Amino acid sequence: MDACRRSCRNPPPRRRPPTGESVSSALDPFYNQVLTWTDCGNSLQCTTAKAPLDWSAPGTDTVDLALVRHVATGTRVGSLLVNPGGPGGSGYDFVKASLDYATDAKLQAGFDIVGFDPRGVGRSSAVKCYGAADMDQYLYAIPAAARGTDAWIQEVEKSSTEFGAACATNTGALLAHVDTVSAAHDLDMLRAVLGDKQAQLPRVLLRHLPRGDLRQPVPGQGRPPGSRRSPRPVDEQR
Repeated sequence: MDACRRSCRNPPPRRRPPTGESVSSALDPFYNQVLTWTDCGNSLQCTTAKAPLDWSAPGTDTVDLALVRHVATGTRVGSLLVNPGGPGGSGYDFVKASLDYATDAKLQAGFDIVGFDPRGVGRSSAVKCYGAADMDQYLYAIPAAARGTDAWIQEVEKSSTEFGAACATNTGALLAHVDTVSAAHDLDMLRAVLGDKQAQLPRVLLRHLPRGDLRQPVPGQGRPPGSRRSPRPVDEQR
C-alpha cells in the first residue's frame, strides 16, 4: 500500500513557478529562479538552488543549496522545509534516507516535503577543514598531558587553533558567511522559489533560528516579503 501510495499517481511536476515577488534587481535572479527537479529514486526529486554568498552584497558570488523533495500526495497546502539541526545535520540525507521517519502520511499528503542542506553543509556549498584521517585525529585523539593541567589546556588550544586555520584555508570566503542570519535569508528565498507565500518550518528547525532572524531586512529588499511575522511551526497549525 505504501509503495502504491507513492507510485500509483500522476508523475509529480518538475517545475513550479516562484511566487514572483518584487525585490531589488540584485536579488531578483535568486528570488525568481525557476528550479528544475529531476528524479532521484524512491518517488523523490532533487535539485540545486542558488543563493548569494553574501546577502549584503548579492552580486559578488553565489552558493549552492541542495534540495530533495517528496511532492504532496493529496491537496497541497505548501512546502514543508525539513532539517534535523546539528549544527551540520543534513536535511537532504534525512529526507532521502528516511522520509517516513521525518514525516508521517498526513504531512506527506498536504505538503511537499523538502529536505535541504544549509549553506556550509553536505551537498550544498560546504565547509572543508580536514581530510578523513586528520579529522579522526582531531575528534578522537586524547591529549598527552594530564587533563586540566596548563599543558593540557595549551595542547587543546593548539589543536583547536590549527583546526580553525585549516577550515579557513580550505573553505575560503564561504566560511565568513556560514551563519544563522544568512541561513534565515536562504530559507526565505527558498520559500519564494518553492512557490509559497508563507514559510512552513517544523518546530525542530525553528529552535535553531534566533527570534526575528527571518525578519531581518536585506539591502535592496527590505523585510523578506513572506516573513512579516515569524512562521508558525506546522505542529501548531491544527
